[in-house]
Amino acid sequence: FTHPTQAWLLPFLLGTCAAVDVDLGALFRQLASPAQSRPTASRRMRLGGLPVSEMGIGTWAWGNQLVWGYEEGMDEELRETFQMCVDAGVNLFDTGDSYGTGKLEAQSEKLLGQFISELPPATRDEIQVATKLATYPWRLTPGQFVDAAKASRQRVGGRLAVGQLHWSASNYAPWQEKALWDGLRAMYEQGVVEAVGTSNYGPKQLKKVHAYLQGHGVPLASNQVQFSLLS
Repeated sequence: FTHPTQAWLLPFLLGTCAAVDVDLGALFRQLASPAQSRPTASRRMRLGGLPVSEMGIGTWAWGNQLVWGYEEGMDEELRETFQMCVDAGVNLFDTGDSYGTGKLEAQSEKLLGQFISELPPATRDEIQVATKLATYPWRLTPGQFVDAAKASRQRVGGRLAVGQLHWSASNYAPWQEKALWDGLRAMYEQGVVEAVGTSNYGPKQLKKVHAYLQGHGVPLASNQVQFSLLS
């Protein structure tokens, strides 16, 4: 990875949220190849009924100054990175409403929305954005969680494929957990998102939320867990 854009891409790939039977070496070579030689599509799998690429790109670094040293002057490189991924057939992009703090709050979602809006309509319609909604202590009601999902949907361009709980609150605010589940259910039933999922859920809580949602006819599409060569 000698090109600066390719170097930026590496941590996103290593921290990706979805990798199923993927040859990482082949993918890196594919992304680094000249634009004219890249395939226009890659193999797809199903995520809650949605067609997604087998490799998803995580965008935590897009707006995070503390960990990743993000600066707004990097946005053009990030635009190039996004386009390179799309050209290679990647259509799943993972983000979170807590990616970017202070004046850069939700910067990752905003950048994704901007980059997606610049795509041709046919390509834009293929992009699937999965965001993670933070379990902030002030999000105490289902309505607040739905409002958070609506705000994320607006930032990423008006369509949100998957809404996910970023963390379980069961260990530090168990009274909050049921309200968050109710919020997941409501955002799905109201059509704010096309699928719902969880993130960083262990087996016990995952079984509980799955049973709850299943009892209300809401499918649990995903559970995003740490899967990184760095950790």
